[in-house]
Order: sequence, then structure tokens, then C-alpha cells
Amino acid sequence: MLRLTCVTLALLLLTLVPWAQAADETDIAAKIVGEWRMVEGMAGGRPPPDEIKESMRLWFEKDGVFRVESKGPGGAEMKQNGKYKLNKETKPVQIDIDAKTEFGDEKYRGILEFKGENLRMCLARGDAARPADFTADDEDRFYVEMKRAPK
Repeated sequence: MLRLTCVTLALLLLTLVPWAQAADETDIAAKIVGEWRMVEGMAGGRPPPDEIKESMRLWFEKDGVFRVESKGPGGAEMKQNGKYKLNKETKPVQIDIDAKTEFGDEKYRGILEFKGENLRMCLARGDAARPADFTADDEDRFYVEMKRAPK
């Protein structure tokens, strides 16, 4: 009887694990919605200036809209907004961003994943190849790790 119970429990767990993983992967679109603050960053192999790291805020909305605000060196405000699209069929999840800035339109292709509660993204600017990992040694790539902003 104990053996039958153990086998039944093992089969139940085997059927629940893929379901739980699938639910977690498909929920990434909902999980990224909200305000995020930079924890770490890297661009061209260098960390961002303190002004950017301390002031950067990113918002993802459920309808595919995003915006970014930060202060650059000297306190100049920098803003971007636009649309994002996720490809949840890949590992890591791919993200495409069409952004509007005061300097013109920008396109980014990248990847994202959660590391615990933090959101990690690595993006390539323009026609540069989509990153395959979370490093940003090239001038056209940047990496950011963010934590959800307190409410």
C-alpha cells in the first residue's frame, strides 16, 4: 500500500511540474508589468555613471507600452517611451523594443529573464545581433538588472 501511494504521488508530481513551469513561463508578460529600478548595469564593458544608476526607472505596461526615465551626467533628464514585444517561446525570453527619444527612434533586440525577484535584460542597439547571454562588452550592447520599485 505504501509503495502504491509513493508511486501515485510521484506520478502526480511529474504531471504538475511541467504545468507549473509552463504557467511560470507564460506569466512572464504579466510578471514584468510595473515599475523597476536599476540595481546593476553595464554598457560597453563599463558600469553606468552613478547618476543614471541611481535615477533610472523603467515601466512596463500590460498593453506593450514602456517608458524609461533617468538623469544623465550633470542632471540632464533622459526619457524614452515606445512599444515592446515578447517572444515567450524562446529561452531566455526575447524582447524587441521600438523606442522614441528626443534624438529620434531607436530599435533594440534583446533577452530577459528573472534572477530571483530581479529582472535581467541584455539589449543590442540597432542592427547589432541579439545577445545570446547577459554580458555587455560590445559598444552596441547593454545589460541591466532591475528590482521592482516599492509601492
